[in-house]
Amino acid sequence: MKPDIKTSEANFHDSLISQKARRERDFYTYESMQDIIKTQNEFLGDIKGKKVLDYGCGTGWLTIELLSKGAVVSSIDISPKSIEETIKKVNDFNFQNHSAHIMDCEDLKFPDESFDVICGNGILHHLNLDYALNEINRVLKKGGHAVFYEPLGKNPAVNLYRLLTPNSRTKNEHPLGKKDLIKITQTFSDYSFYYFGLFDCFSKIFCVLNLKKTQHALSRFLKKLDRKILGGETKKISFINTLSWIAVMKLVK
Repeated sequence: MKPDIKTSEANFHDSLISQKARRERDFYTYESMQDIIKTQNEFLGDIKGKKVLDYGCGTGWLTIELLSKGAVVSSIDISPKSIEETIKKVNDFNFQNHSAHIMDCEDLKFPDESFDVICGNGILHHLNLDYALNEINRVLKKGGHAVFYEPLGKNPAVNLYRLLTPNSRTKNEHPLGKKDLIKITQTFSDYSFYYFGLFDCFSKIFCVLNLKKTQHALSRFLKKLDRKILGGETKKISFINTLSWIAVMKLVK
């Protein structure tokens, strides 16, 4: 990623912290994300006492989750204000075993095989995937695993939402496609995917329209339909799977 792009990314995410929240983030409410977060936690497994990297930590909520599970956590982000917010959260909860660093995810300053687990949410699609995967693989211990959830780029409802909210993201974001998922699998010895939001993401449009009761009712039905079609944990990267909103992935070195 070019220096001017890195600066743009850092400034954009600094501005989000300054604004506290954006209205469109209703699209990413806990209710809409709880199944995704549950799957992420299952993929993480028991991390008590393990060295974990929060890769692109944002405002630090994942860092808090990891620390609450007993992990020794290092948090990194290119945004100085994100790191400030993360440190504040950690101090508010009085957690120990934590360090935070302003750092480029494509150029990690950690020695080889530093971490048992690497975890990130919606970060890979901001990065040069080749550089990012090389660095993740380098600092991950042999037999260790990485867990990410990332947006995919083919769902028409999500793309409509992106069209309606152009100021909610940087110009450099690139939701992942089939070729990206294949590239990810080729970097690691083993992998698993769990896909979400093939149809359920259509209900999220009602968040933008501020019709939350309608969204919640529709979402319950569409989530069940998604599971019937998408199934559960899989190694498949099919056309139908890539039409999903989000892929949760576990990658084993």
